Amino acid sequence: MGYYKFILILNYKGKLIESYFNAIDKDYSIEFLWEDNFYGTAGALSLLKDIDSENFFVSNCDILLKINYLDVLKTHMGTKADFTTITSIKHYKVPYGVVETGENNFVRKINEKPEMTFQINTGVYLINKSILAYIPEKKYLDMPNLIHMLIENNHKVLAYPINESDYLDTGQWDEYKKTLKILEGV
Repeated sequence: MGYYKFILILNYKGKLIESYFNAIDKDYSIEFLWEDNFYGTAGALSLLKDIDSENFFVSNCDILLKINYLDVLKTHMGTKADFTTITSIKHYKVPYGVVETGENNFVRKINEKPEMTFQINTGVYLINKSILAYIPEKKYLDMPNLIHMLIENNHKVLAYPINESDYLDTGQWDEYKKTLKILEGV
């Protein structure tokens, strides 16, 4: 099973992106939708109000994930989630001693160069079509605001964690260079 239908919402450098995909041979279809202004990472989804899929993936254009999308879909549907955000486990070693203070700013303890583990948002989502009702037309809305809105309205918002090594964000210069090295080895 694969995915053969893609919708690209374009604005910045959109003509360049559209020209590229129109010039290559491909065994999938692409539909281009155009924002007439910048509506944010969620606001642009208002252009999908007529989408024919009950659930669909959304991805920021600079993200690469090594995942089984079918497994994400099965988990999303199995948990009856309304919205799934794919997260990445991140390990970060703080290069300093972290000071914890209490009342009147007295030091309670110092954790020397602690390591933290947390989930970060990858910018890839699986969304139920019903969620589009929360997105106003031609209004700016970023994805974190939409997610907060959904949580406040008691929708099931699921985190689907993946390994840190399975997430590449080419929108960050250091990550872009790292991605090129990884892809050269493929």
